[in-house]
Amino acid sequence: MIKTIIIDDEARGISSLKILLQTHCPHLSVIAVCNQAEDAIELINNLKPDLLFLDISMPVKSGFDILNEISEKNFEIIFVTAHAEYALKAFKYSAADYLLKPVMEDQLVEAVARVGEKIKSKTDNNFFILFPPVCFLQQESFLETFPDMYMYILLLLIF
Repeated sequence: MIKTIIIDDEARGISSLKILLQTHCPHLSVIAVCNQAEDAIELINNLKPDLLFLDISMPVKSGFDILNEISEKNFEIIFVTAHAEYALKAFKYSAADYLLKPVMEDQLVEAVARVGEKIKSKTDNNFFILFPPVCFLQQESFLETFPDMYMYILLLLIF
């Protein structure tokens, strides 16, 4: 499951996006929704989402202001806004996508699929960074030469 937070100052925007996600992206888990910037910053820092759906134009602080106040940005961002003029700036914040309201379901599904692949790729890469010997151990010549050693090392990795 991809842990997701929706941040939008409009209740209608939150509710319509939640319905679209539940209907078309069941592999996402909306762990929080938020309509105020200060609450959003706290939620992001505490819940550590994989994905943010972030509106840009909100009262008090913009979506960009929220991102500027987050220390660890270990998540993907899909901007969801009614303002096309912020697209270039959004991509400077490493946006995975930029969707204009009203959100079209096919565009949403494509954006989420791309983000899912990106998150999966990060997860796969982290495994090989943590356990590089596994790649070497899976080579056939090693298995034939040291079958007992292979099992021993795998047991060490598991336990």
